[in-house]
Amino acid sequence: MTLQDAFLERAHVYAKRRDVSHYTVSKELFGDPGTLKRMYTGGSCTLRKYELAVSRLSELEAELAARSVA
Repeated sequence: MTLQDAFLERAHVYAKRRDVSHYTVSKELFGDPGTLKRMYTGGSCTLRKYELAVSRLSELEAELAARSVA
């Protein structure tokens, strides 16, 4: 599994846990609702955008986990 595959799996799990579409998650991570779909179908994004999205996803996952505990 590549780093991109692992990221996409995390984004998918996050979307399911929040019960939102991948478009919503893509908008939160990249500011564009279509980026995740492009990545799912073999496309890519710049390294800078990818790094920011990975960091943002970690933050969102932590926030979701904190709400689940509270």
